[in-house]
Amino acid sequence: MTRAANNGWSLSALGQTPKAKKIPSSQVVHGLNLVDDFAWMRDPKWQEVFRDTSILQKDIREYLEAENKYTEGAFAPYEPLKKKLIAEILPEPGKETNKSGFKFASAAFLKNREGKIQLTFMLQRPMKEENACALREKLLKGGFTPGK
Repeated sequence: MTRAANNGWSLSALGQTPKAKKIPSSQVVHGLNLVDDFAWMRDPKWQEVFRDTSILQKDIREYLEAENKYTEGAFAPYEPLKKKLIAEILPEPGKETNKSGFKFASAAFLKNREGKIQLTFMLQRPMKEENACALREKLLKGGFTPGK
């Protein structure tokens, strides 16, 4: 990856952007003819693929791997920023809130096929008691019934 004159990163060093081939496929639904140029990317065994990714059709796998490789290269210069942001978002060990006062609600740590960890998380800002009461009153006036 090279620096461009405008201080941005040049994607030209990554080569050609992966382009999915277009193979028109049509289907009639409620009397309408629907054409999908990318239906070939929907593996007929898509539910089984979630359990065993090795059964994904070869042409779909090759395209997705090329797209992932291009994306990883495009975002490589931002890896230090990504790590810094994750460190700011997650609370320090033993604390309930992060530096911005958000409470850590939940997280899911997933591993992709290459064993790289992908992190998904949710944060929530603690609500002041008076704001929580005002919100509750507003919801109840609007016909909201808790628990339903």
